Amino acid sequence: TSDPYCSITLGSVSQDTSYVSGTCNPDWPADEFHDFLFFSPLQKLSIIVKDKDTFSADDPLGQVGDTSVEALFQAAETTDGRKYTVWQILDLEGVEGAEGLAGKSRILLELQYFSLTD
Repeated sequence: TSDPYCSITLGSVSQDTSYVSGTCNPDWPADEFHDFLFFSPLQKLSIIVKDKDTFSADDPLGQVGDTSVEALFQAAETTDGRKYTVWQILDLEGVEGAEGLAGKSRILLELQYFSLTD
């Protein structure tokens, strides 16, 4: 098992999620969210999923490479025009023990945007 968490980067701003203890299929708390300000739909979002380790460096579990905000919203489904969900396949290159899992490991992103001009 792992203790996964995500490092999320949009532009030059990075934030880490909490870690979920003892699972390879994490479900982060519904009340956990991270705010990012984006100025252009072409800005890139990246996510690195890591295994939290206490006595050594955290191990990579997969990543979503630089994806534009525009591409995420275009691929996403919405229920109310402001909240979006989109599955992204994790790139497992360099992940120890991930042989045969390429294309099978995914992360569900829940996106919501608010306009600062409304």
